[in-house]
Amino acid sequence: TIFRLSNVYCSNINIPMKLFALGLLATVPGITSFSFYSSTITSSPLSPVSFVNKLVNNLNGDAKPPNPKTLTPVSLQPSTTTKTKPSQPALHTPPTTIRRPIVAGNWKLNPTTREEALTLLNGLASSSSSTCDVVIFPPLPYLFLALEILKDTSIQIGAQNAGIYEKGAYTGEIAPSMLSSSGITHVLLGHSERRTIFGETD
Repeated sequence: TIFRLSNVYCSNINIPMKLFALGLLATVPGITSFSFYSSTITSSPLSPVSFVNKLVNNLNGDAKPPNPKTLTPVSLQPSTTTKTKPSQPALHTPPTTIRRPIVAGNWKLNPTTREEALTLLNGLASSSSSTCDVVIFPPLPYLFLALEILKDTSIQIGAQNAGIYEKGAYTGEIAPSMLSSSGITHVLLGHSERRTIFGETD
């Protein structure tokens, strides 16, 4: 039996690896010839010791195959050949309507006095925007001031929070119906400050 390792394998392993691989093959019954490229070690059934001795004497003389397999070069330049693209199925075109942007301002716990709130609201009343919707969220005591001063503008008024109850013995809570029936159009719910500072959840 003649056993030959592939050229690809032999060209990518070092001498210790060859010794190990072929040393294992030498223990297989019936293998009488081992080949690395052009060098062949042949005898009657080899013992591992005699195999290694013969291998060391011939290993350095291994030559690569006369016609090694080569890779075909690939051009990195863009191809000038016109390729026909497969036809694509017609896709549904979504409507071109774009949602009107909203600019909202949360006043948080500001300003500190009614007079300051009046100054700010009067300044807003003298301005206008035709490219976006504007919503402001003043603190609760200033909501009705904002509704009165900004009633002739396009600016909408929102509340900074609302409770989960519609009515009952819940001191300090504000029902959503109270806000909407008073002219409030928006409300902030689940704000990060309510969650992290006051421990509110969903």
